[in-house]
Amino acid sequence: MDFVTGVFAQWLLEQLADAGRKRLVEFLLGDEQERAVRRAAAMAIESTAEGFFPGADPQAEHLAMAIDQVFGDPVRLGPTVERVTLLEGLHDAIAAQLAPLEDTELTGIGQSSLELFGVPGAELAEQLAGHLVREILSRGARGGPLAPLANQLNHDATHLQGQIVESKLDRLILDVAEALGDRYLPLGVSPERITWLGHAIQAWSPLELEVHRPIVVEGAPAGIPEYIERGHDRQIRNSLAGEGPRLIVIVGGSSTGKTRAAYEAVKQLPEDWRLHYPIYPDKPQALLSALRSSRIAPRTVIWLNELQQYLLPAEGEEAAAALREYLQGDEQTLLIGTIWPEYWQELTRPQPDREESHPQARALLLYKAKRIDVDLRFPSGKLEVLARRDARIRMALQAGENRITQYIAAGPALVEFYSDAKDAFPAVWAVLSAAMDWCLVEQFEQYPDVVSDFLPVAASGYMSDEDWGSLSKDWFTEAIMRASTVLRGATRPLTPVRSRKAGSEVIRYRLADYLLQHARHHRAGVPIPASFWEGVWSALDSVYITAFAQAAEDRGMYEQSSQLWEILAEEGDPVALSALMRSPQANTQSVQEAVTAAIDNLDMSDINTVGWMLFELRDYPDLNNRIVEKIVANAQELGVGDPLQMSGVLEELKKSHLDTVSIYVRRIGDRIEQIDLSDFWSSSSLVDELLGSGLEEGKRVASVLARLVYERCNTDPGQLAYLLPNIRFLDPKLFKEGIRQLRSLVNALDDVSDVISIHPLMANLRKLHEAECYMKMLERVSSSIDSLTLGSSYAPLEMISLLKREGLNEAADSLSARVAMEFDPGLSGAATHALQYLQRLMPRDIFEVFANRMANEGPIFPVAEAEELAGCFIELGMEALQQTYLRRFQQFRSAEGY
Repeated sequence: MDFVTGVFAQWLLEQLADAGRKRLVEFLLGDEQERAVRRAAAMAIESTAEGFFPGADPQAEHLAMAIDQVFGDPVRLGPTVERVTLLEGLHDAIAAQLAPLEDTELTGIGQSSLELFGVPGAELAEQLAGHLVREILSRGARGGPLAPLANQLNHDATHLQGQIVESKLDRLILDVAEALGDRYLPLGVSPERITWLGHAIQAWSPLELEVHRPIVVEGAPAGIPEYIERGHDRQIRNSLAGEGPRLIVIVGGSSTGKTRAAYEAVKQLPEDWRLHYPIYPDKPQALLSALRSSRIAPRTVIWLNELQQYLLPAEGEEAAAALREYLQGDEQTLLIGTIWPEYWQELTRPQPDREESHPQARALLLYKAKRIDVDLRFPSGKLEVLARRDARIRMALQAGENRITQYIAAGPALVEFYSDAKDAFPAVWAVLSAAMDWCLVEQFEQYPDVVSDFLPVAASGYMSDEDWGSLSKDWFTEAIMRASTVLRGATRPLTPVRSRKAGSEVIRYRLADYLLQHARHHRAGVPIPASFWEGVWSALDSVYITAFAQAAEDRGMYEQSSQLWEILAEEGDPVALSALMRSPQANTQSVQEAVTAAIDNLDMSDINTVGWMLFELRDYPDLNNRIVEKIVANAQELGVGDPLQMSGVLEELKKSHLDTVSIYVRRIGDRIEQIDLSDFWSSSSLVDELLGSGLEEGKRVASVLARLVYERCNTDPGQLAYLLPNIRFLDPKLFKEGIRQLRSLVNALDDVSDVISIHPLMANLRKLHEAECYMKMLERVSSSIDSLTLGSSYAPLEMISLLKREGLNEAADSLSARVAMEFDPGLSGAATHALQYLQRLMPRDIFEVFANRMANEGPIFPVAEAEELAGCFIELGMEALQQTYLRRFQQFRSAEGY
C-alpha cells in the first residue's frame, strides 16, 4: 500500500522517545532505527487493514488512511494510570488514540467512523498493537537496528506474564511468543499456546497434498503405487539439507511425478517437522497471510504445489516479493513447489519490448530458487519388477515406457476422452474446448477456473450447425455431467469448484491440468469463434478484464478489445488509455479527452501511476509533455514507491527540466526508507538514473541506495555482477568486498544451464574485467551446449553472438542448430527481431531451417506486428516463405471472422 502517510510512524517515534525519558527503555533511536521503525509502523497498519478487508478490497485503503490520520493529534493518558513497561504503554496508548474513531458525534451522521467500516474498536486496537509488536519482533529477532527494541518488548512480556491472567494484554503477550518462536518464548508461555501453522508431516496423506489419484484396476493394490526413485530424487534430498529457509522448485510437465517426488522427499524429514499447505481463501492470499503471520514454526515445510497458481494471479507479484523477503531470513524452514516448464518460462522470460509482467516472480525463480527438473527415465528393470505385483504398472508398460506416470494418473485417458467427444458428444467437446481457450487467454491471471456463465454461451460456436440443431433443451447440463465424469477412477476432465468466500455464489469449473497442458501445445494457435467473446461479456463480473482485452487486441479484434479497455479506462487505468489511443476502433476525440482528464487528475504522490502514465503515453508527444508540465508544476509533491517508475520519471525530467530533477532527487534522499527495494532490477535502474543525473546530491543518494541494494543482492552472482560497476566509484571499499564475493559465488556455481541468467552474468564479468571468472564460465558454457535451457528470451541469441566473438565457432554453430529447431520467440514482433539478428550469426543452412520454421509454425500474435514479420521475409530474399506465412495468417483471420 502506498497510501499510508507516516503519521502513525511519527507518533510511534515520539512514544519511544517519551519512553526513553521515563526510563522504560534502555536504548537510543538513531537514523537507522528511525527508518526501521517507520517501515514496521507502515507494515503494521497495512496488515491490520488487510486483516479486516482482505484481497483487493478498496475499504482496506480507506481504513488504513483513517487509522494513520487519527494519530496526528496525540492523546495524553491520565496521570493516575501507572505503566511500568513499554509493552503496556504502547498497548494503552494505541487504544486511547483510536478511541475517536468510535465517537458517533464526530461524523455528524449518528454513526462512528468504525461503525461505517463495520470494524469493532476493541478488535482494531488489539490487531494494530499485535501487528506492530509482530513487525518489530520479527525484524529485530535476527539482529539489526530493531534488535534492542525487540529485546525490550520480549523482556516486558516475560515480566508481565507472571503478573497478568486473562488480561487485556494476554493476546499481546502471545503475539510476542508467536513472533519470536519457541526459542524466544516469554517466561511461562508454552509452545502449546501458540497456533503454529500446519500439521505433522506424517498426518498428511498424499492425496491431500494433491498427488494424483491413480487409476483403478481390478486386482491392483489399494492406494498410490509403490515408489521408484529416479535421477531427480537424490537432487531433491540433497537440497533439503542446509541452514536457513530454502526454496526448491521441481519442474516437469503434467503428471510426470513432480508432486509425488516432493511428497516422498519431505516424508523422510525427522518426525518433529511440520507441513503447511496455504490454500484458503485462495493460494496467493493464503501464502501472504502465512508469511506475514509470524506463525511459521522452525522446521516447517511450506507446500507450494502448482507454484504458478501462487505467482500468476493478480496478487502473484506481491506473493513473490513476500517470498523473496522471507528467504532472506534465517529460519530453518523449507519451501517446496512444483511447476510446469511452460509456466517457468512464462514467469522468467524478460520482455524487452514491453513492461515486465512478473519481475518479482522472475527474480524469485532465477535467483532464489533451486530448480530441479524431473527425470522421465526410470532405472532399468525396476518397472518390470514392480509390474509383477501391480496391474496398473503392467498396463502402463503396455501403453509405452515413456508415459508411465501420466498413464497411472489417467492423463492419456483425459486426452482420449476429449478427442473422442468431438464425434461422440459434440457438446462435451465444445464445452471442453471453450474451457481450454478461456484458460489459455486468461493465463492464470486470476485463477485457472472457468466461470459457469461463460461456458454455455461460448460453447455454442464450437459446434457445427447440424450438431447445434440436434441438441436437447438441457444440453449444457448433460454436457457438464459428462465432462465431469471420473475417468478410470482417478480424475475428471472438468471439476466443479465452489468458492469458499462468504457470499460468493459463482460456480467455476477447473480444467484437468493434463488437458490444459495438452491445450497449450495443440490449441494455442487455433482460431477462437465469435461466441467465445459473447461468453466473456456474459460473465464480465468474473472476468480478469486486462487479460481478455489484451488477447482481443493481439488477435486484431479491435472492436471487442476497445469495449473491454473502455471499462478500465473509466477508472483512469493508464494501460487501458494507451491501448485505446492506438486502437483503430476507438473514438479518438473522446479517448483524448479521457486521457487529458486522467493526466489533470494525477496524484503526484502516487509515483507508480505517474510513471506508468509516462511510459504508456511515451509515443504521444503532446500528452507526454502535458504530464511532464504537471510534474514540474507539482515537483514538491512527487512521491516514492516502485523504483522502476521513479527511474522513468527521472529519465523524462533529465531531458529538459534539471531543476525539477534536483528537487525530486532531494525528495528521494529524504524518503529513501519508503522505497520498495524488493525487486533488484527496478532498484538498480534507480541507482543508474540517480548517477546519470549529474548532480552531487544524486551521487550521494545513489551511494546510499546502492549499499542497501548490495545488502540484498550480495548472494546472487548475476545481480551482484550487474550492480558492481556502479559501486566502483561510489564506494571503492564496498566494491573490493563485492568483487571478492562475486569471485567466490561464480566459483561455487554448480549449474550453468539457464541461459537467461548466465548470459548477463558473463557479459557483466567481461565488463568488470574479471577475465579469470569469465573464461571459466565461457569454458563451462561452451562444453554444455546440449544441456542449456533456451526459453523464449533473446539470451540464447546473444549467447551465440558472444561465442562467435570469442572465436568458439563450433560451440556457436551447435547452439545455432538448437535455436533453429527449438527456440520459440512467442510473439510475432520478437520473431522478426530474431530473424534479423540471427541472419548474420548463423550459417546459411541453419538459418534457413529457423526461417522455414517461423514461416510454417511461427507466431501470428500480435496481429499488428505480423505484417512486419511478413515484410521481414521479403527483406531476407525469402519471398516463398513470405507467401507461406501470409497464407497461414489469412486463414487464421478468416476462421475468426475477419
